[in-house]
Amino acid sequence: MEHNSSGSDTITINLLLEGVSDPNPLLAILDTGFSGLLMIPDSTALSTGLQFCYKDELKIANGEEFEVNVYIGKITFGCRELYTLIYGGSDKVPPLVGLEFLKKFKLKALILPVA
Repeated sequence: MEHNSSGSDTITINLLLEGVSDPNPLLAILDTGFSGLLMIPDSTALSTGLQFCYKDELKIANGEEFEVNVYIGKITFGCRELYTLIYGGSDKVPPLVGLEFLKKFKLKALILPVA
């Protein structure tokens, strides 16, 4: 967990991302507003050698829709591996893991109030 300049904590997850090249370590931010599994910058998808599959539309929390590239690749988290579809987004947005990541890897995020 990281403490950022705005005074809030950011939960980060270390994982390995693999396409046709060697596995690349990736630090992703847990975004509980993102229902997908993983979103990475398109440049990361390309440099890792992920295979492009198709384009899709995503809707974000404010209702705005935008087009994203969808790739296929392998994620390694701990000792578990998962071949999955991965969203590619803007290079301005850091890698994000969403609620589907928590489900697939059988994780829970508990957010407790600070006394």
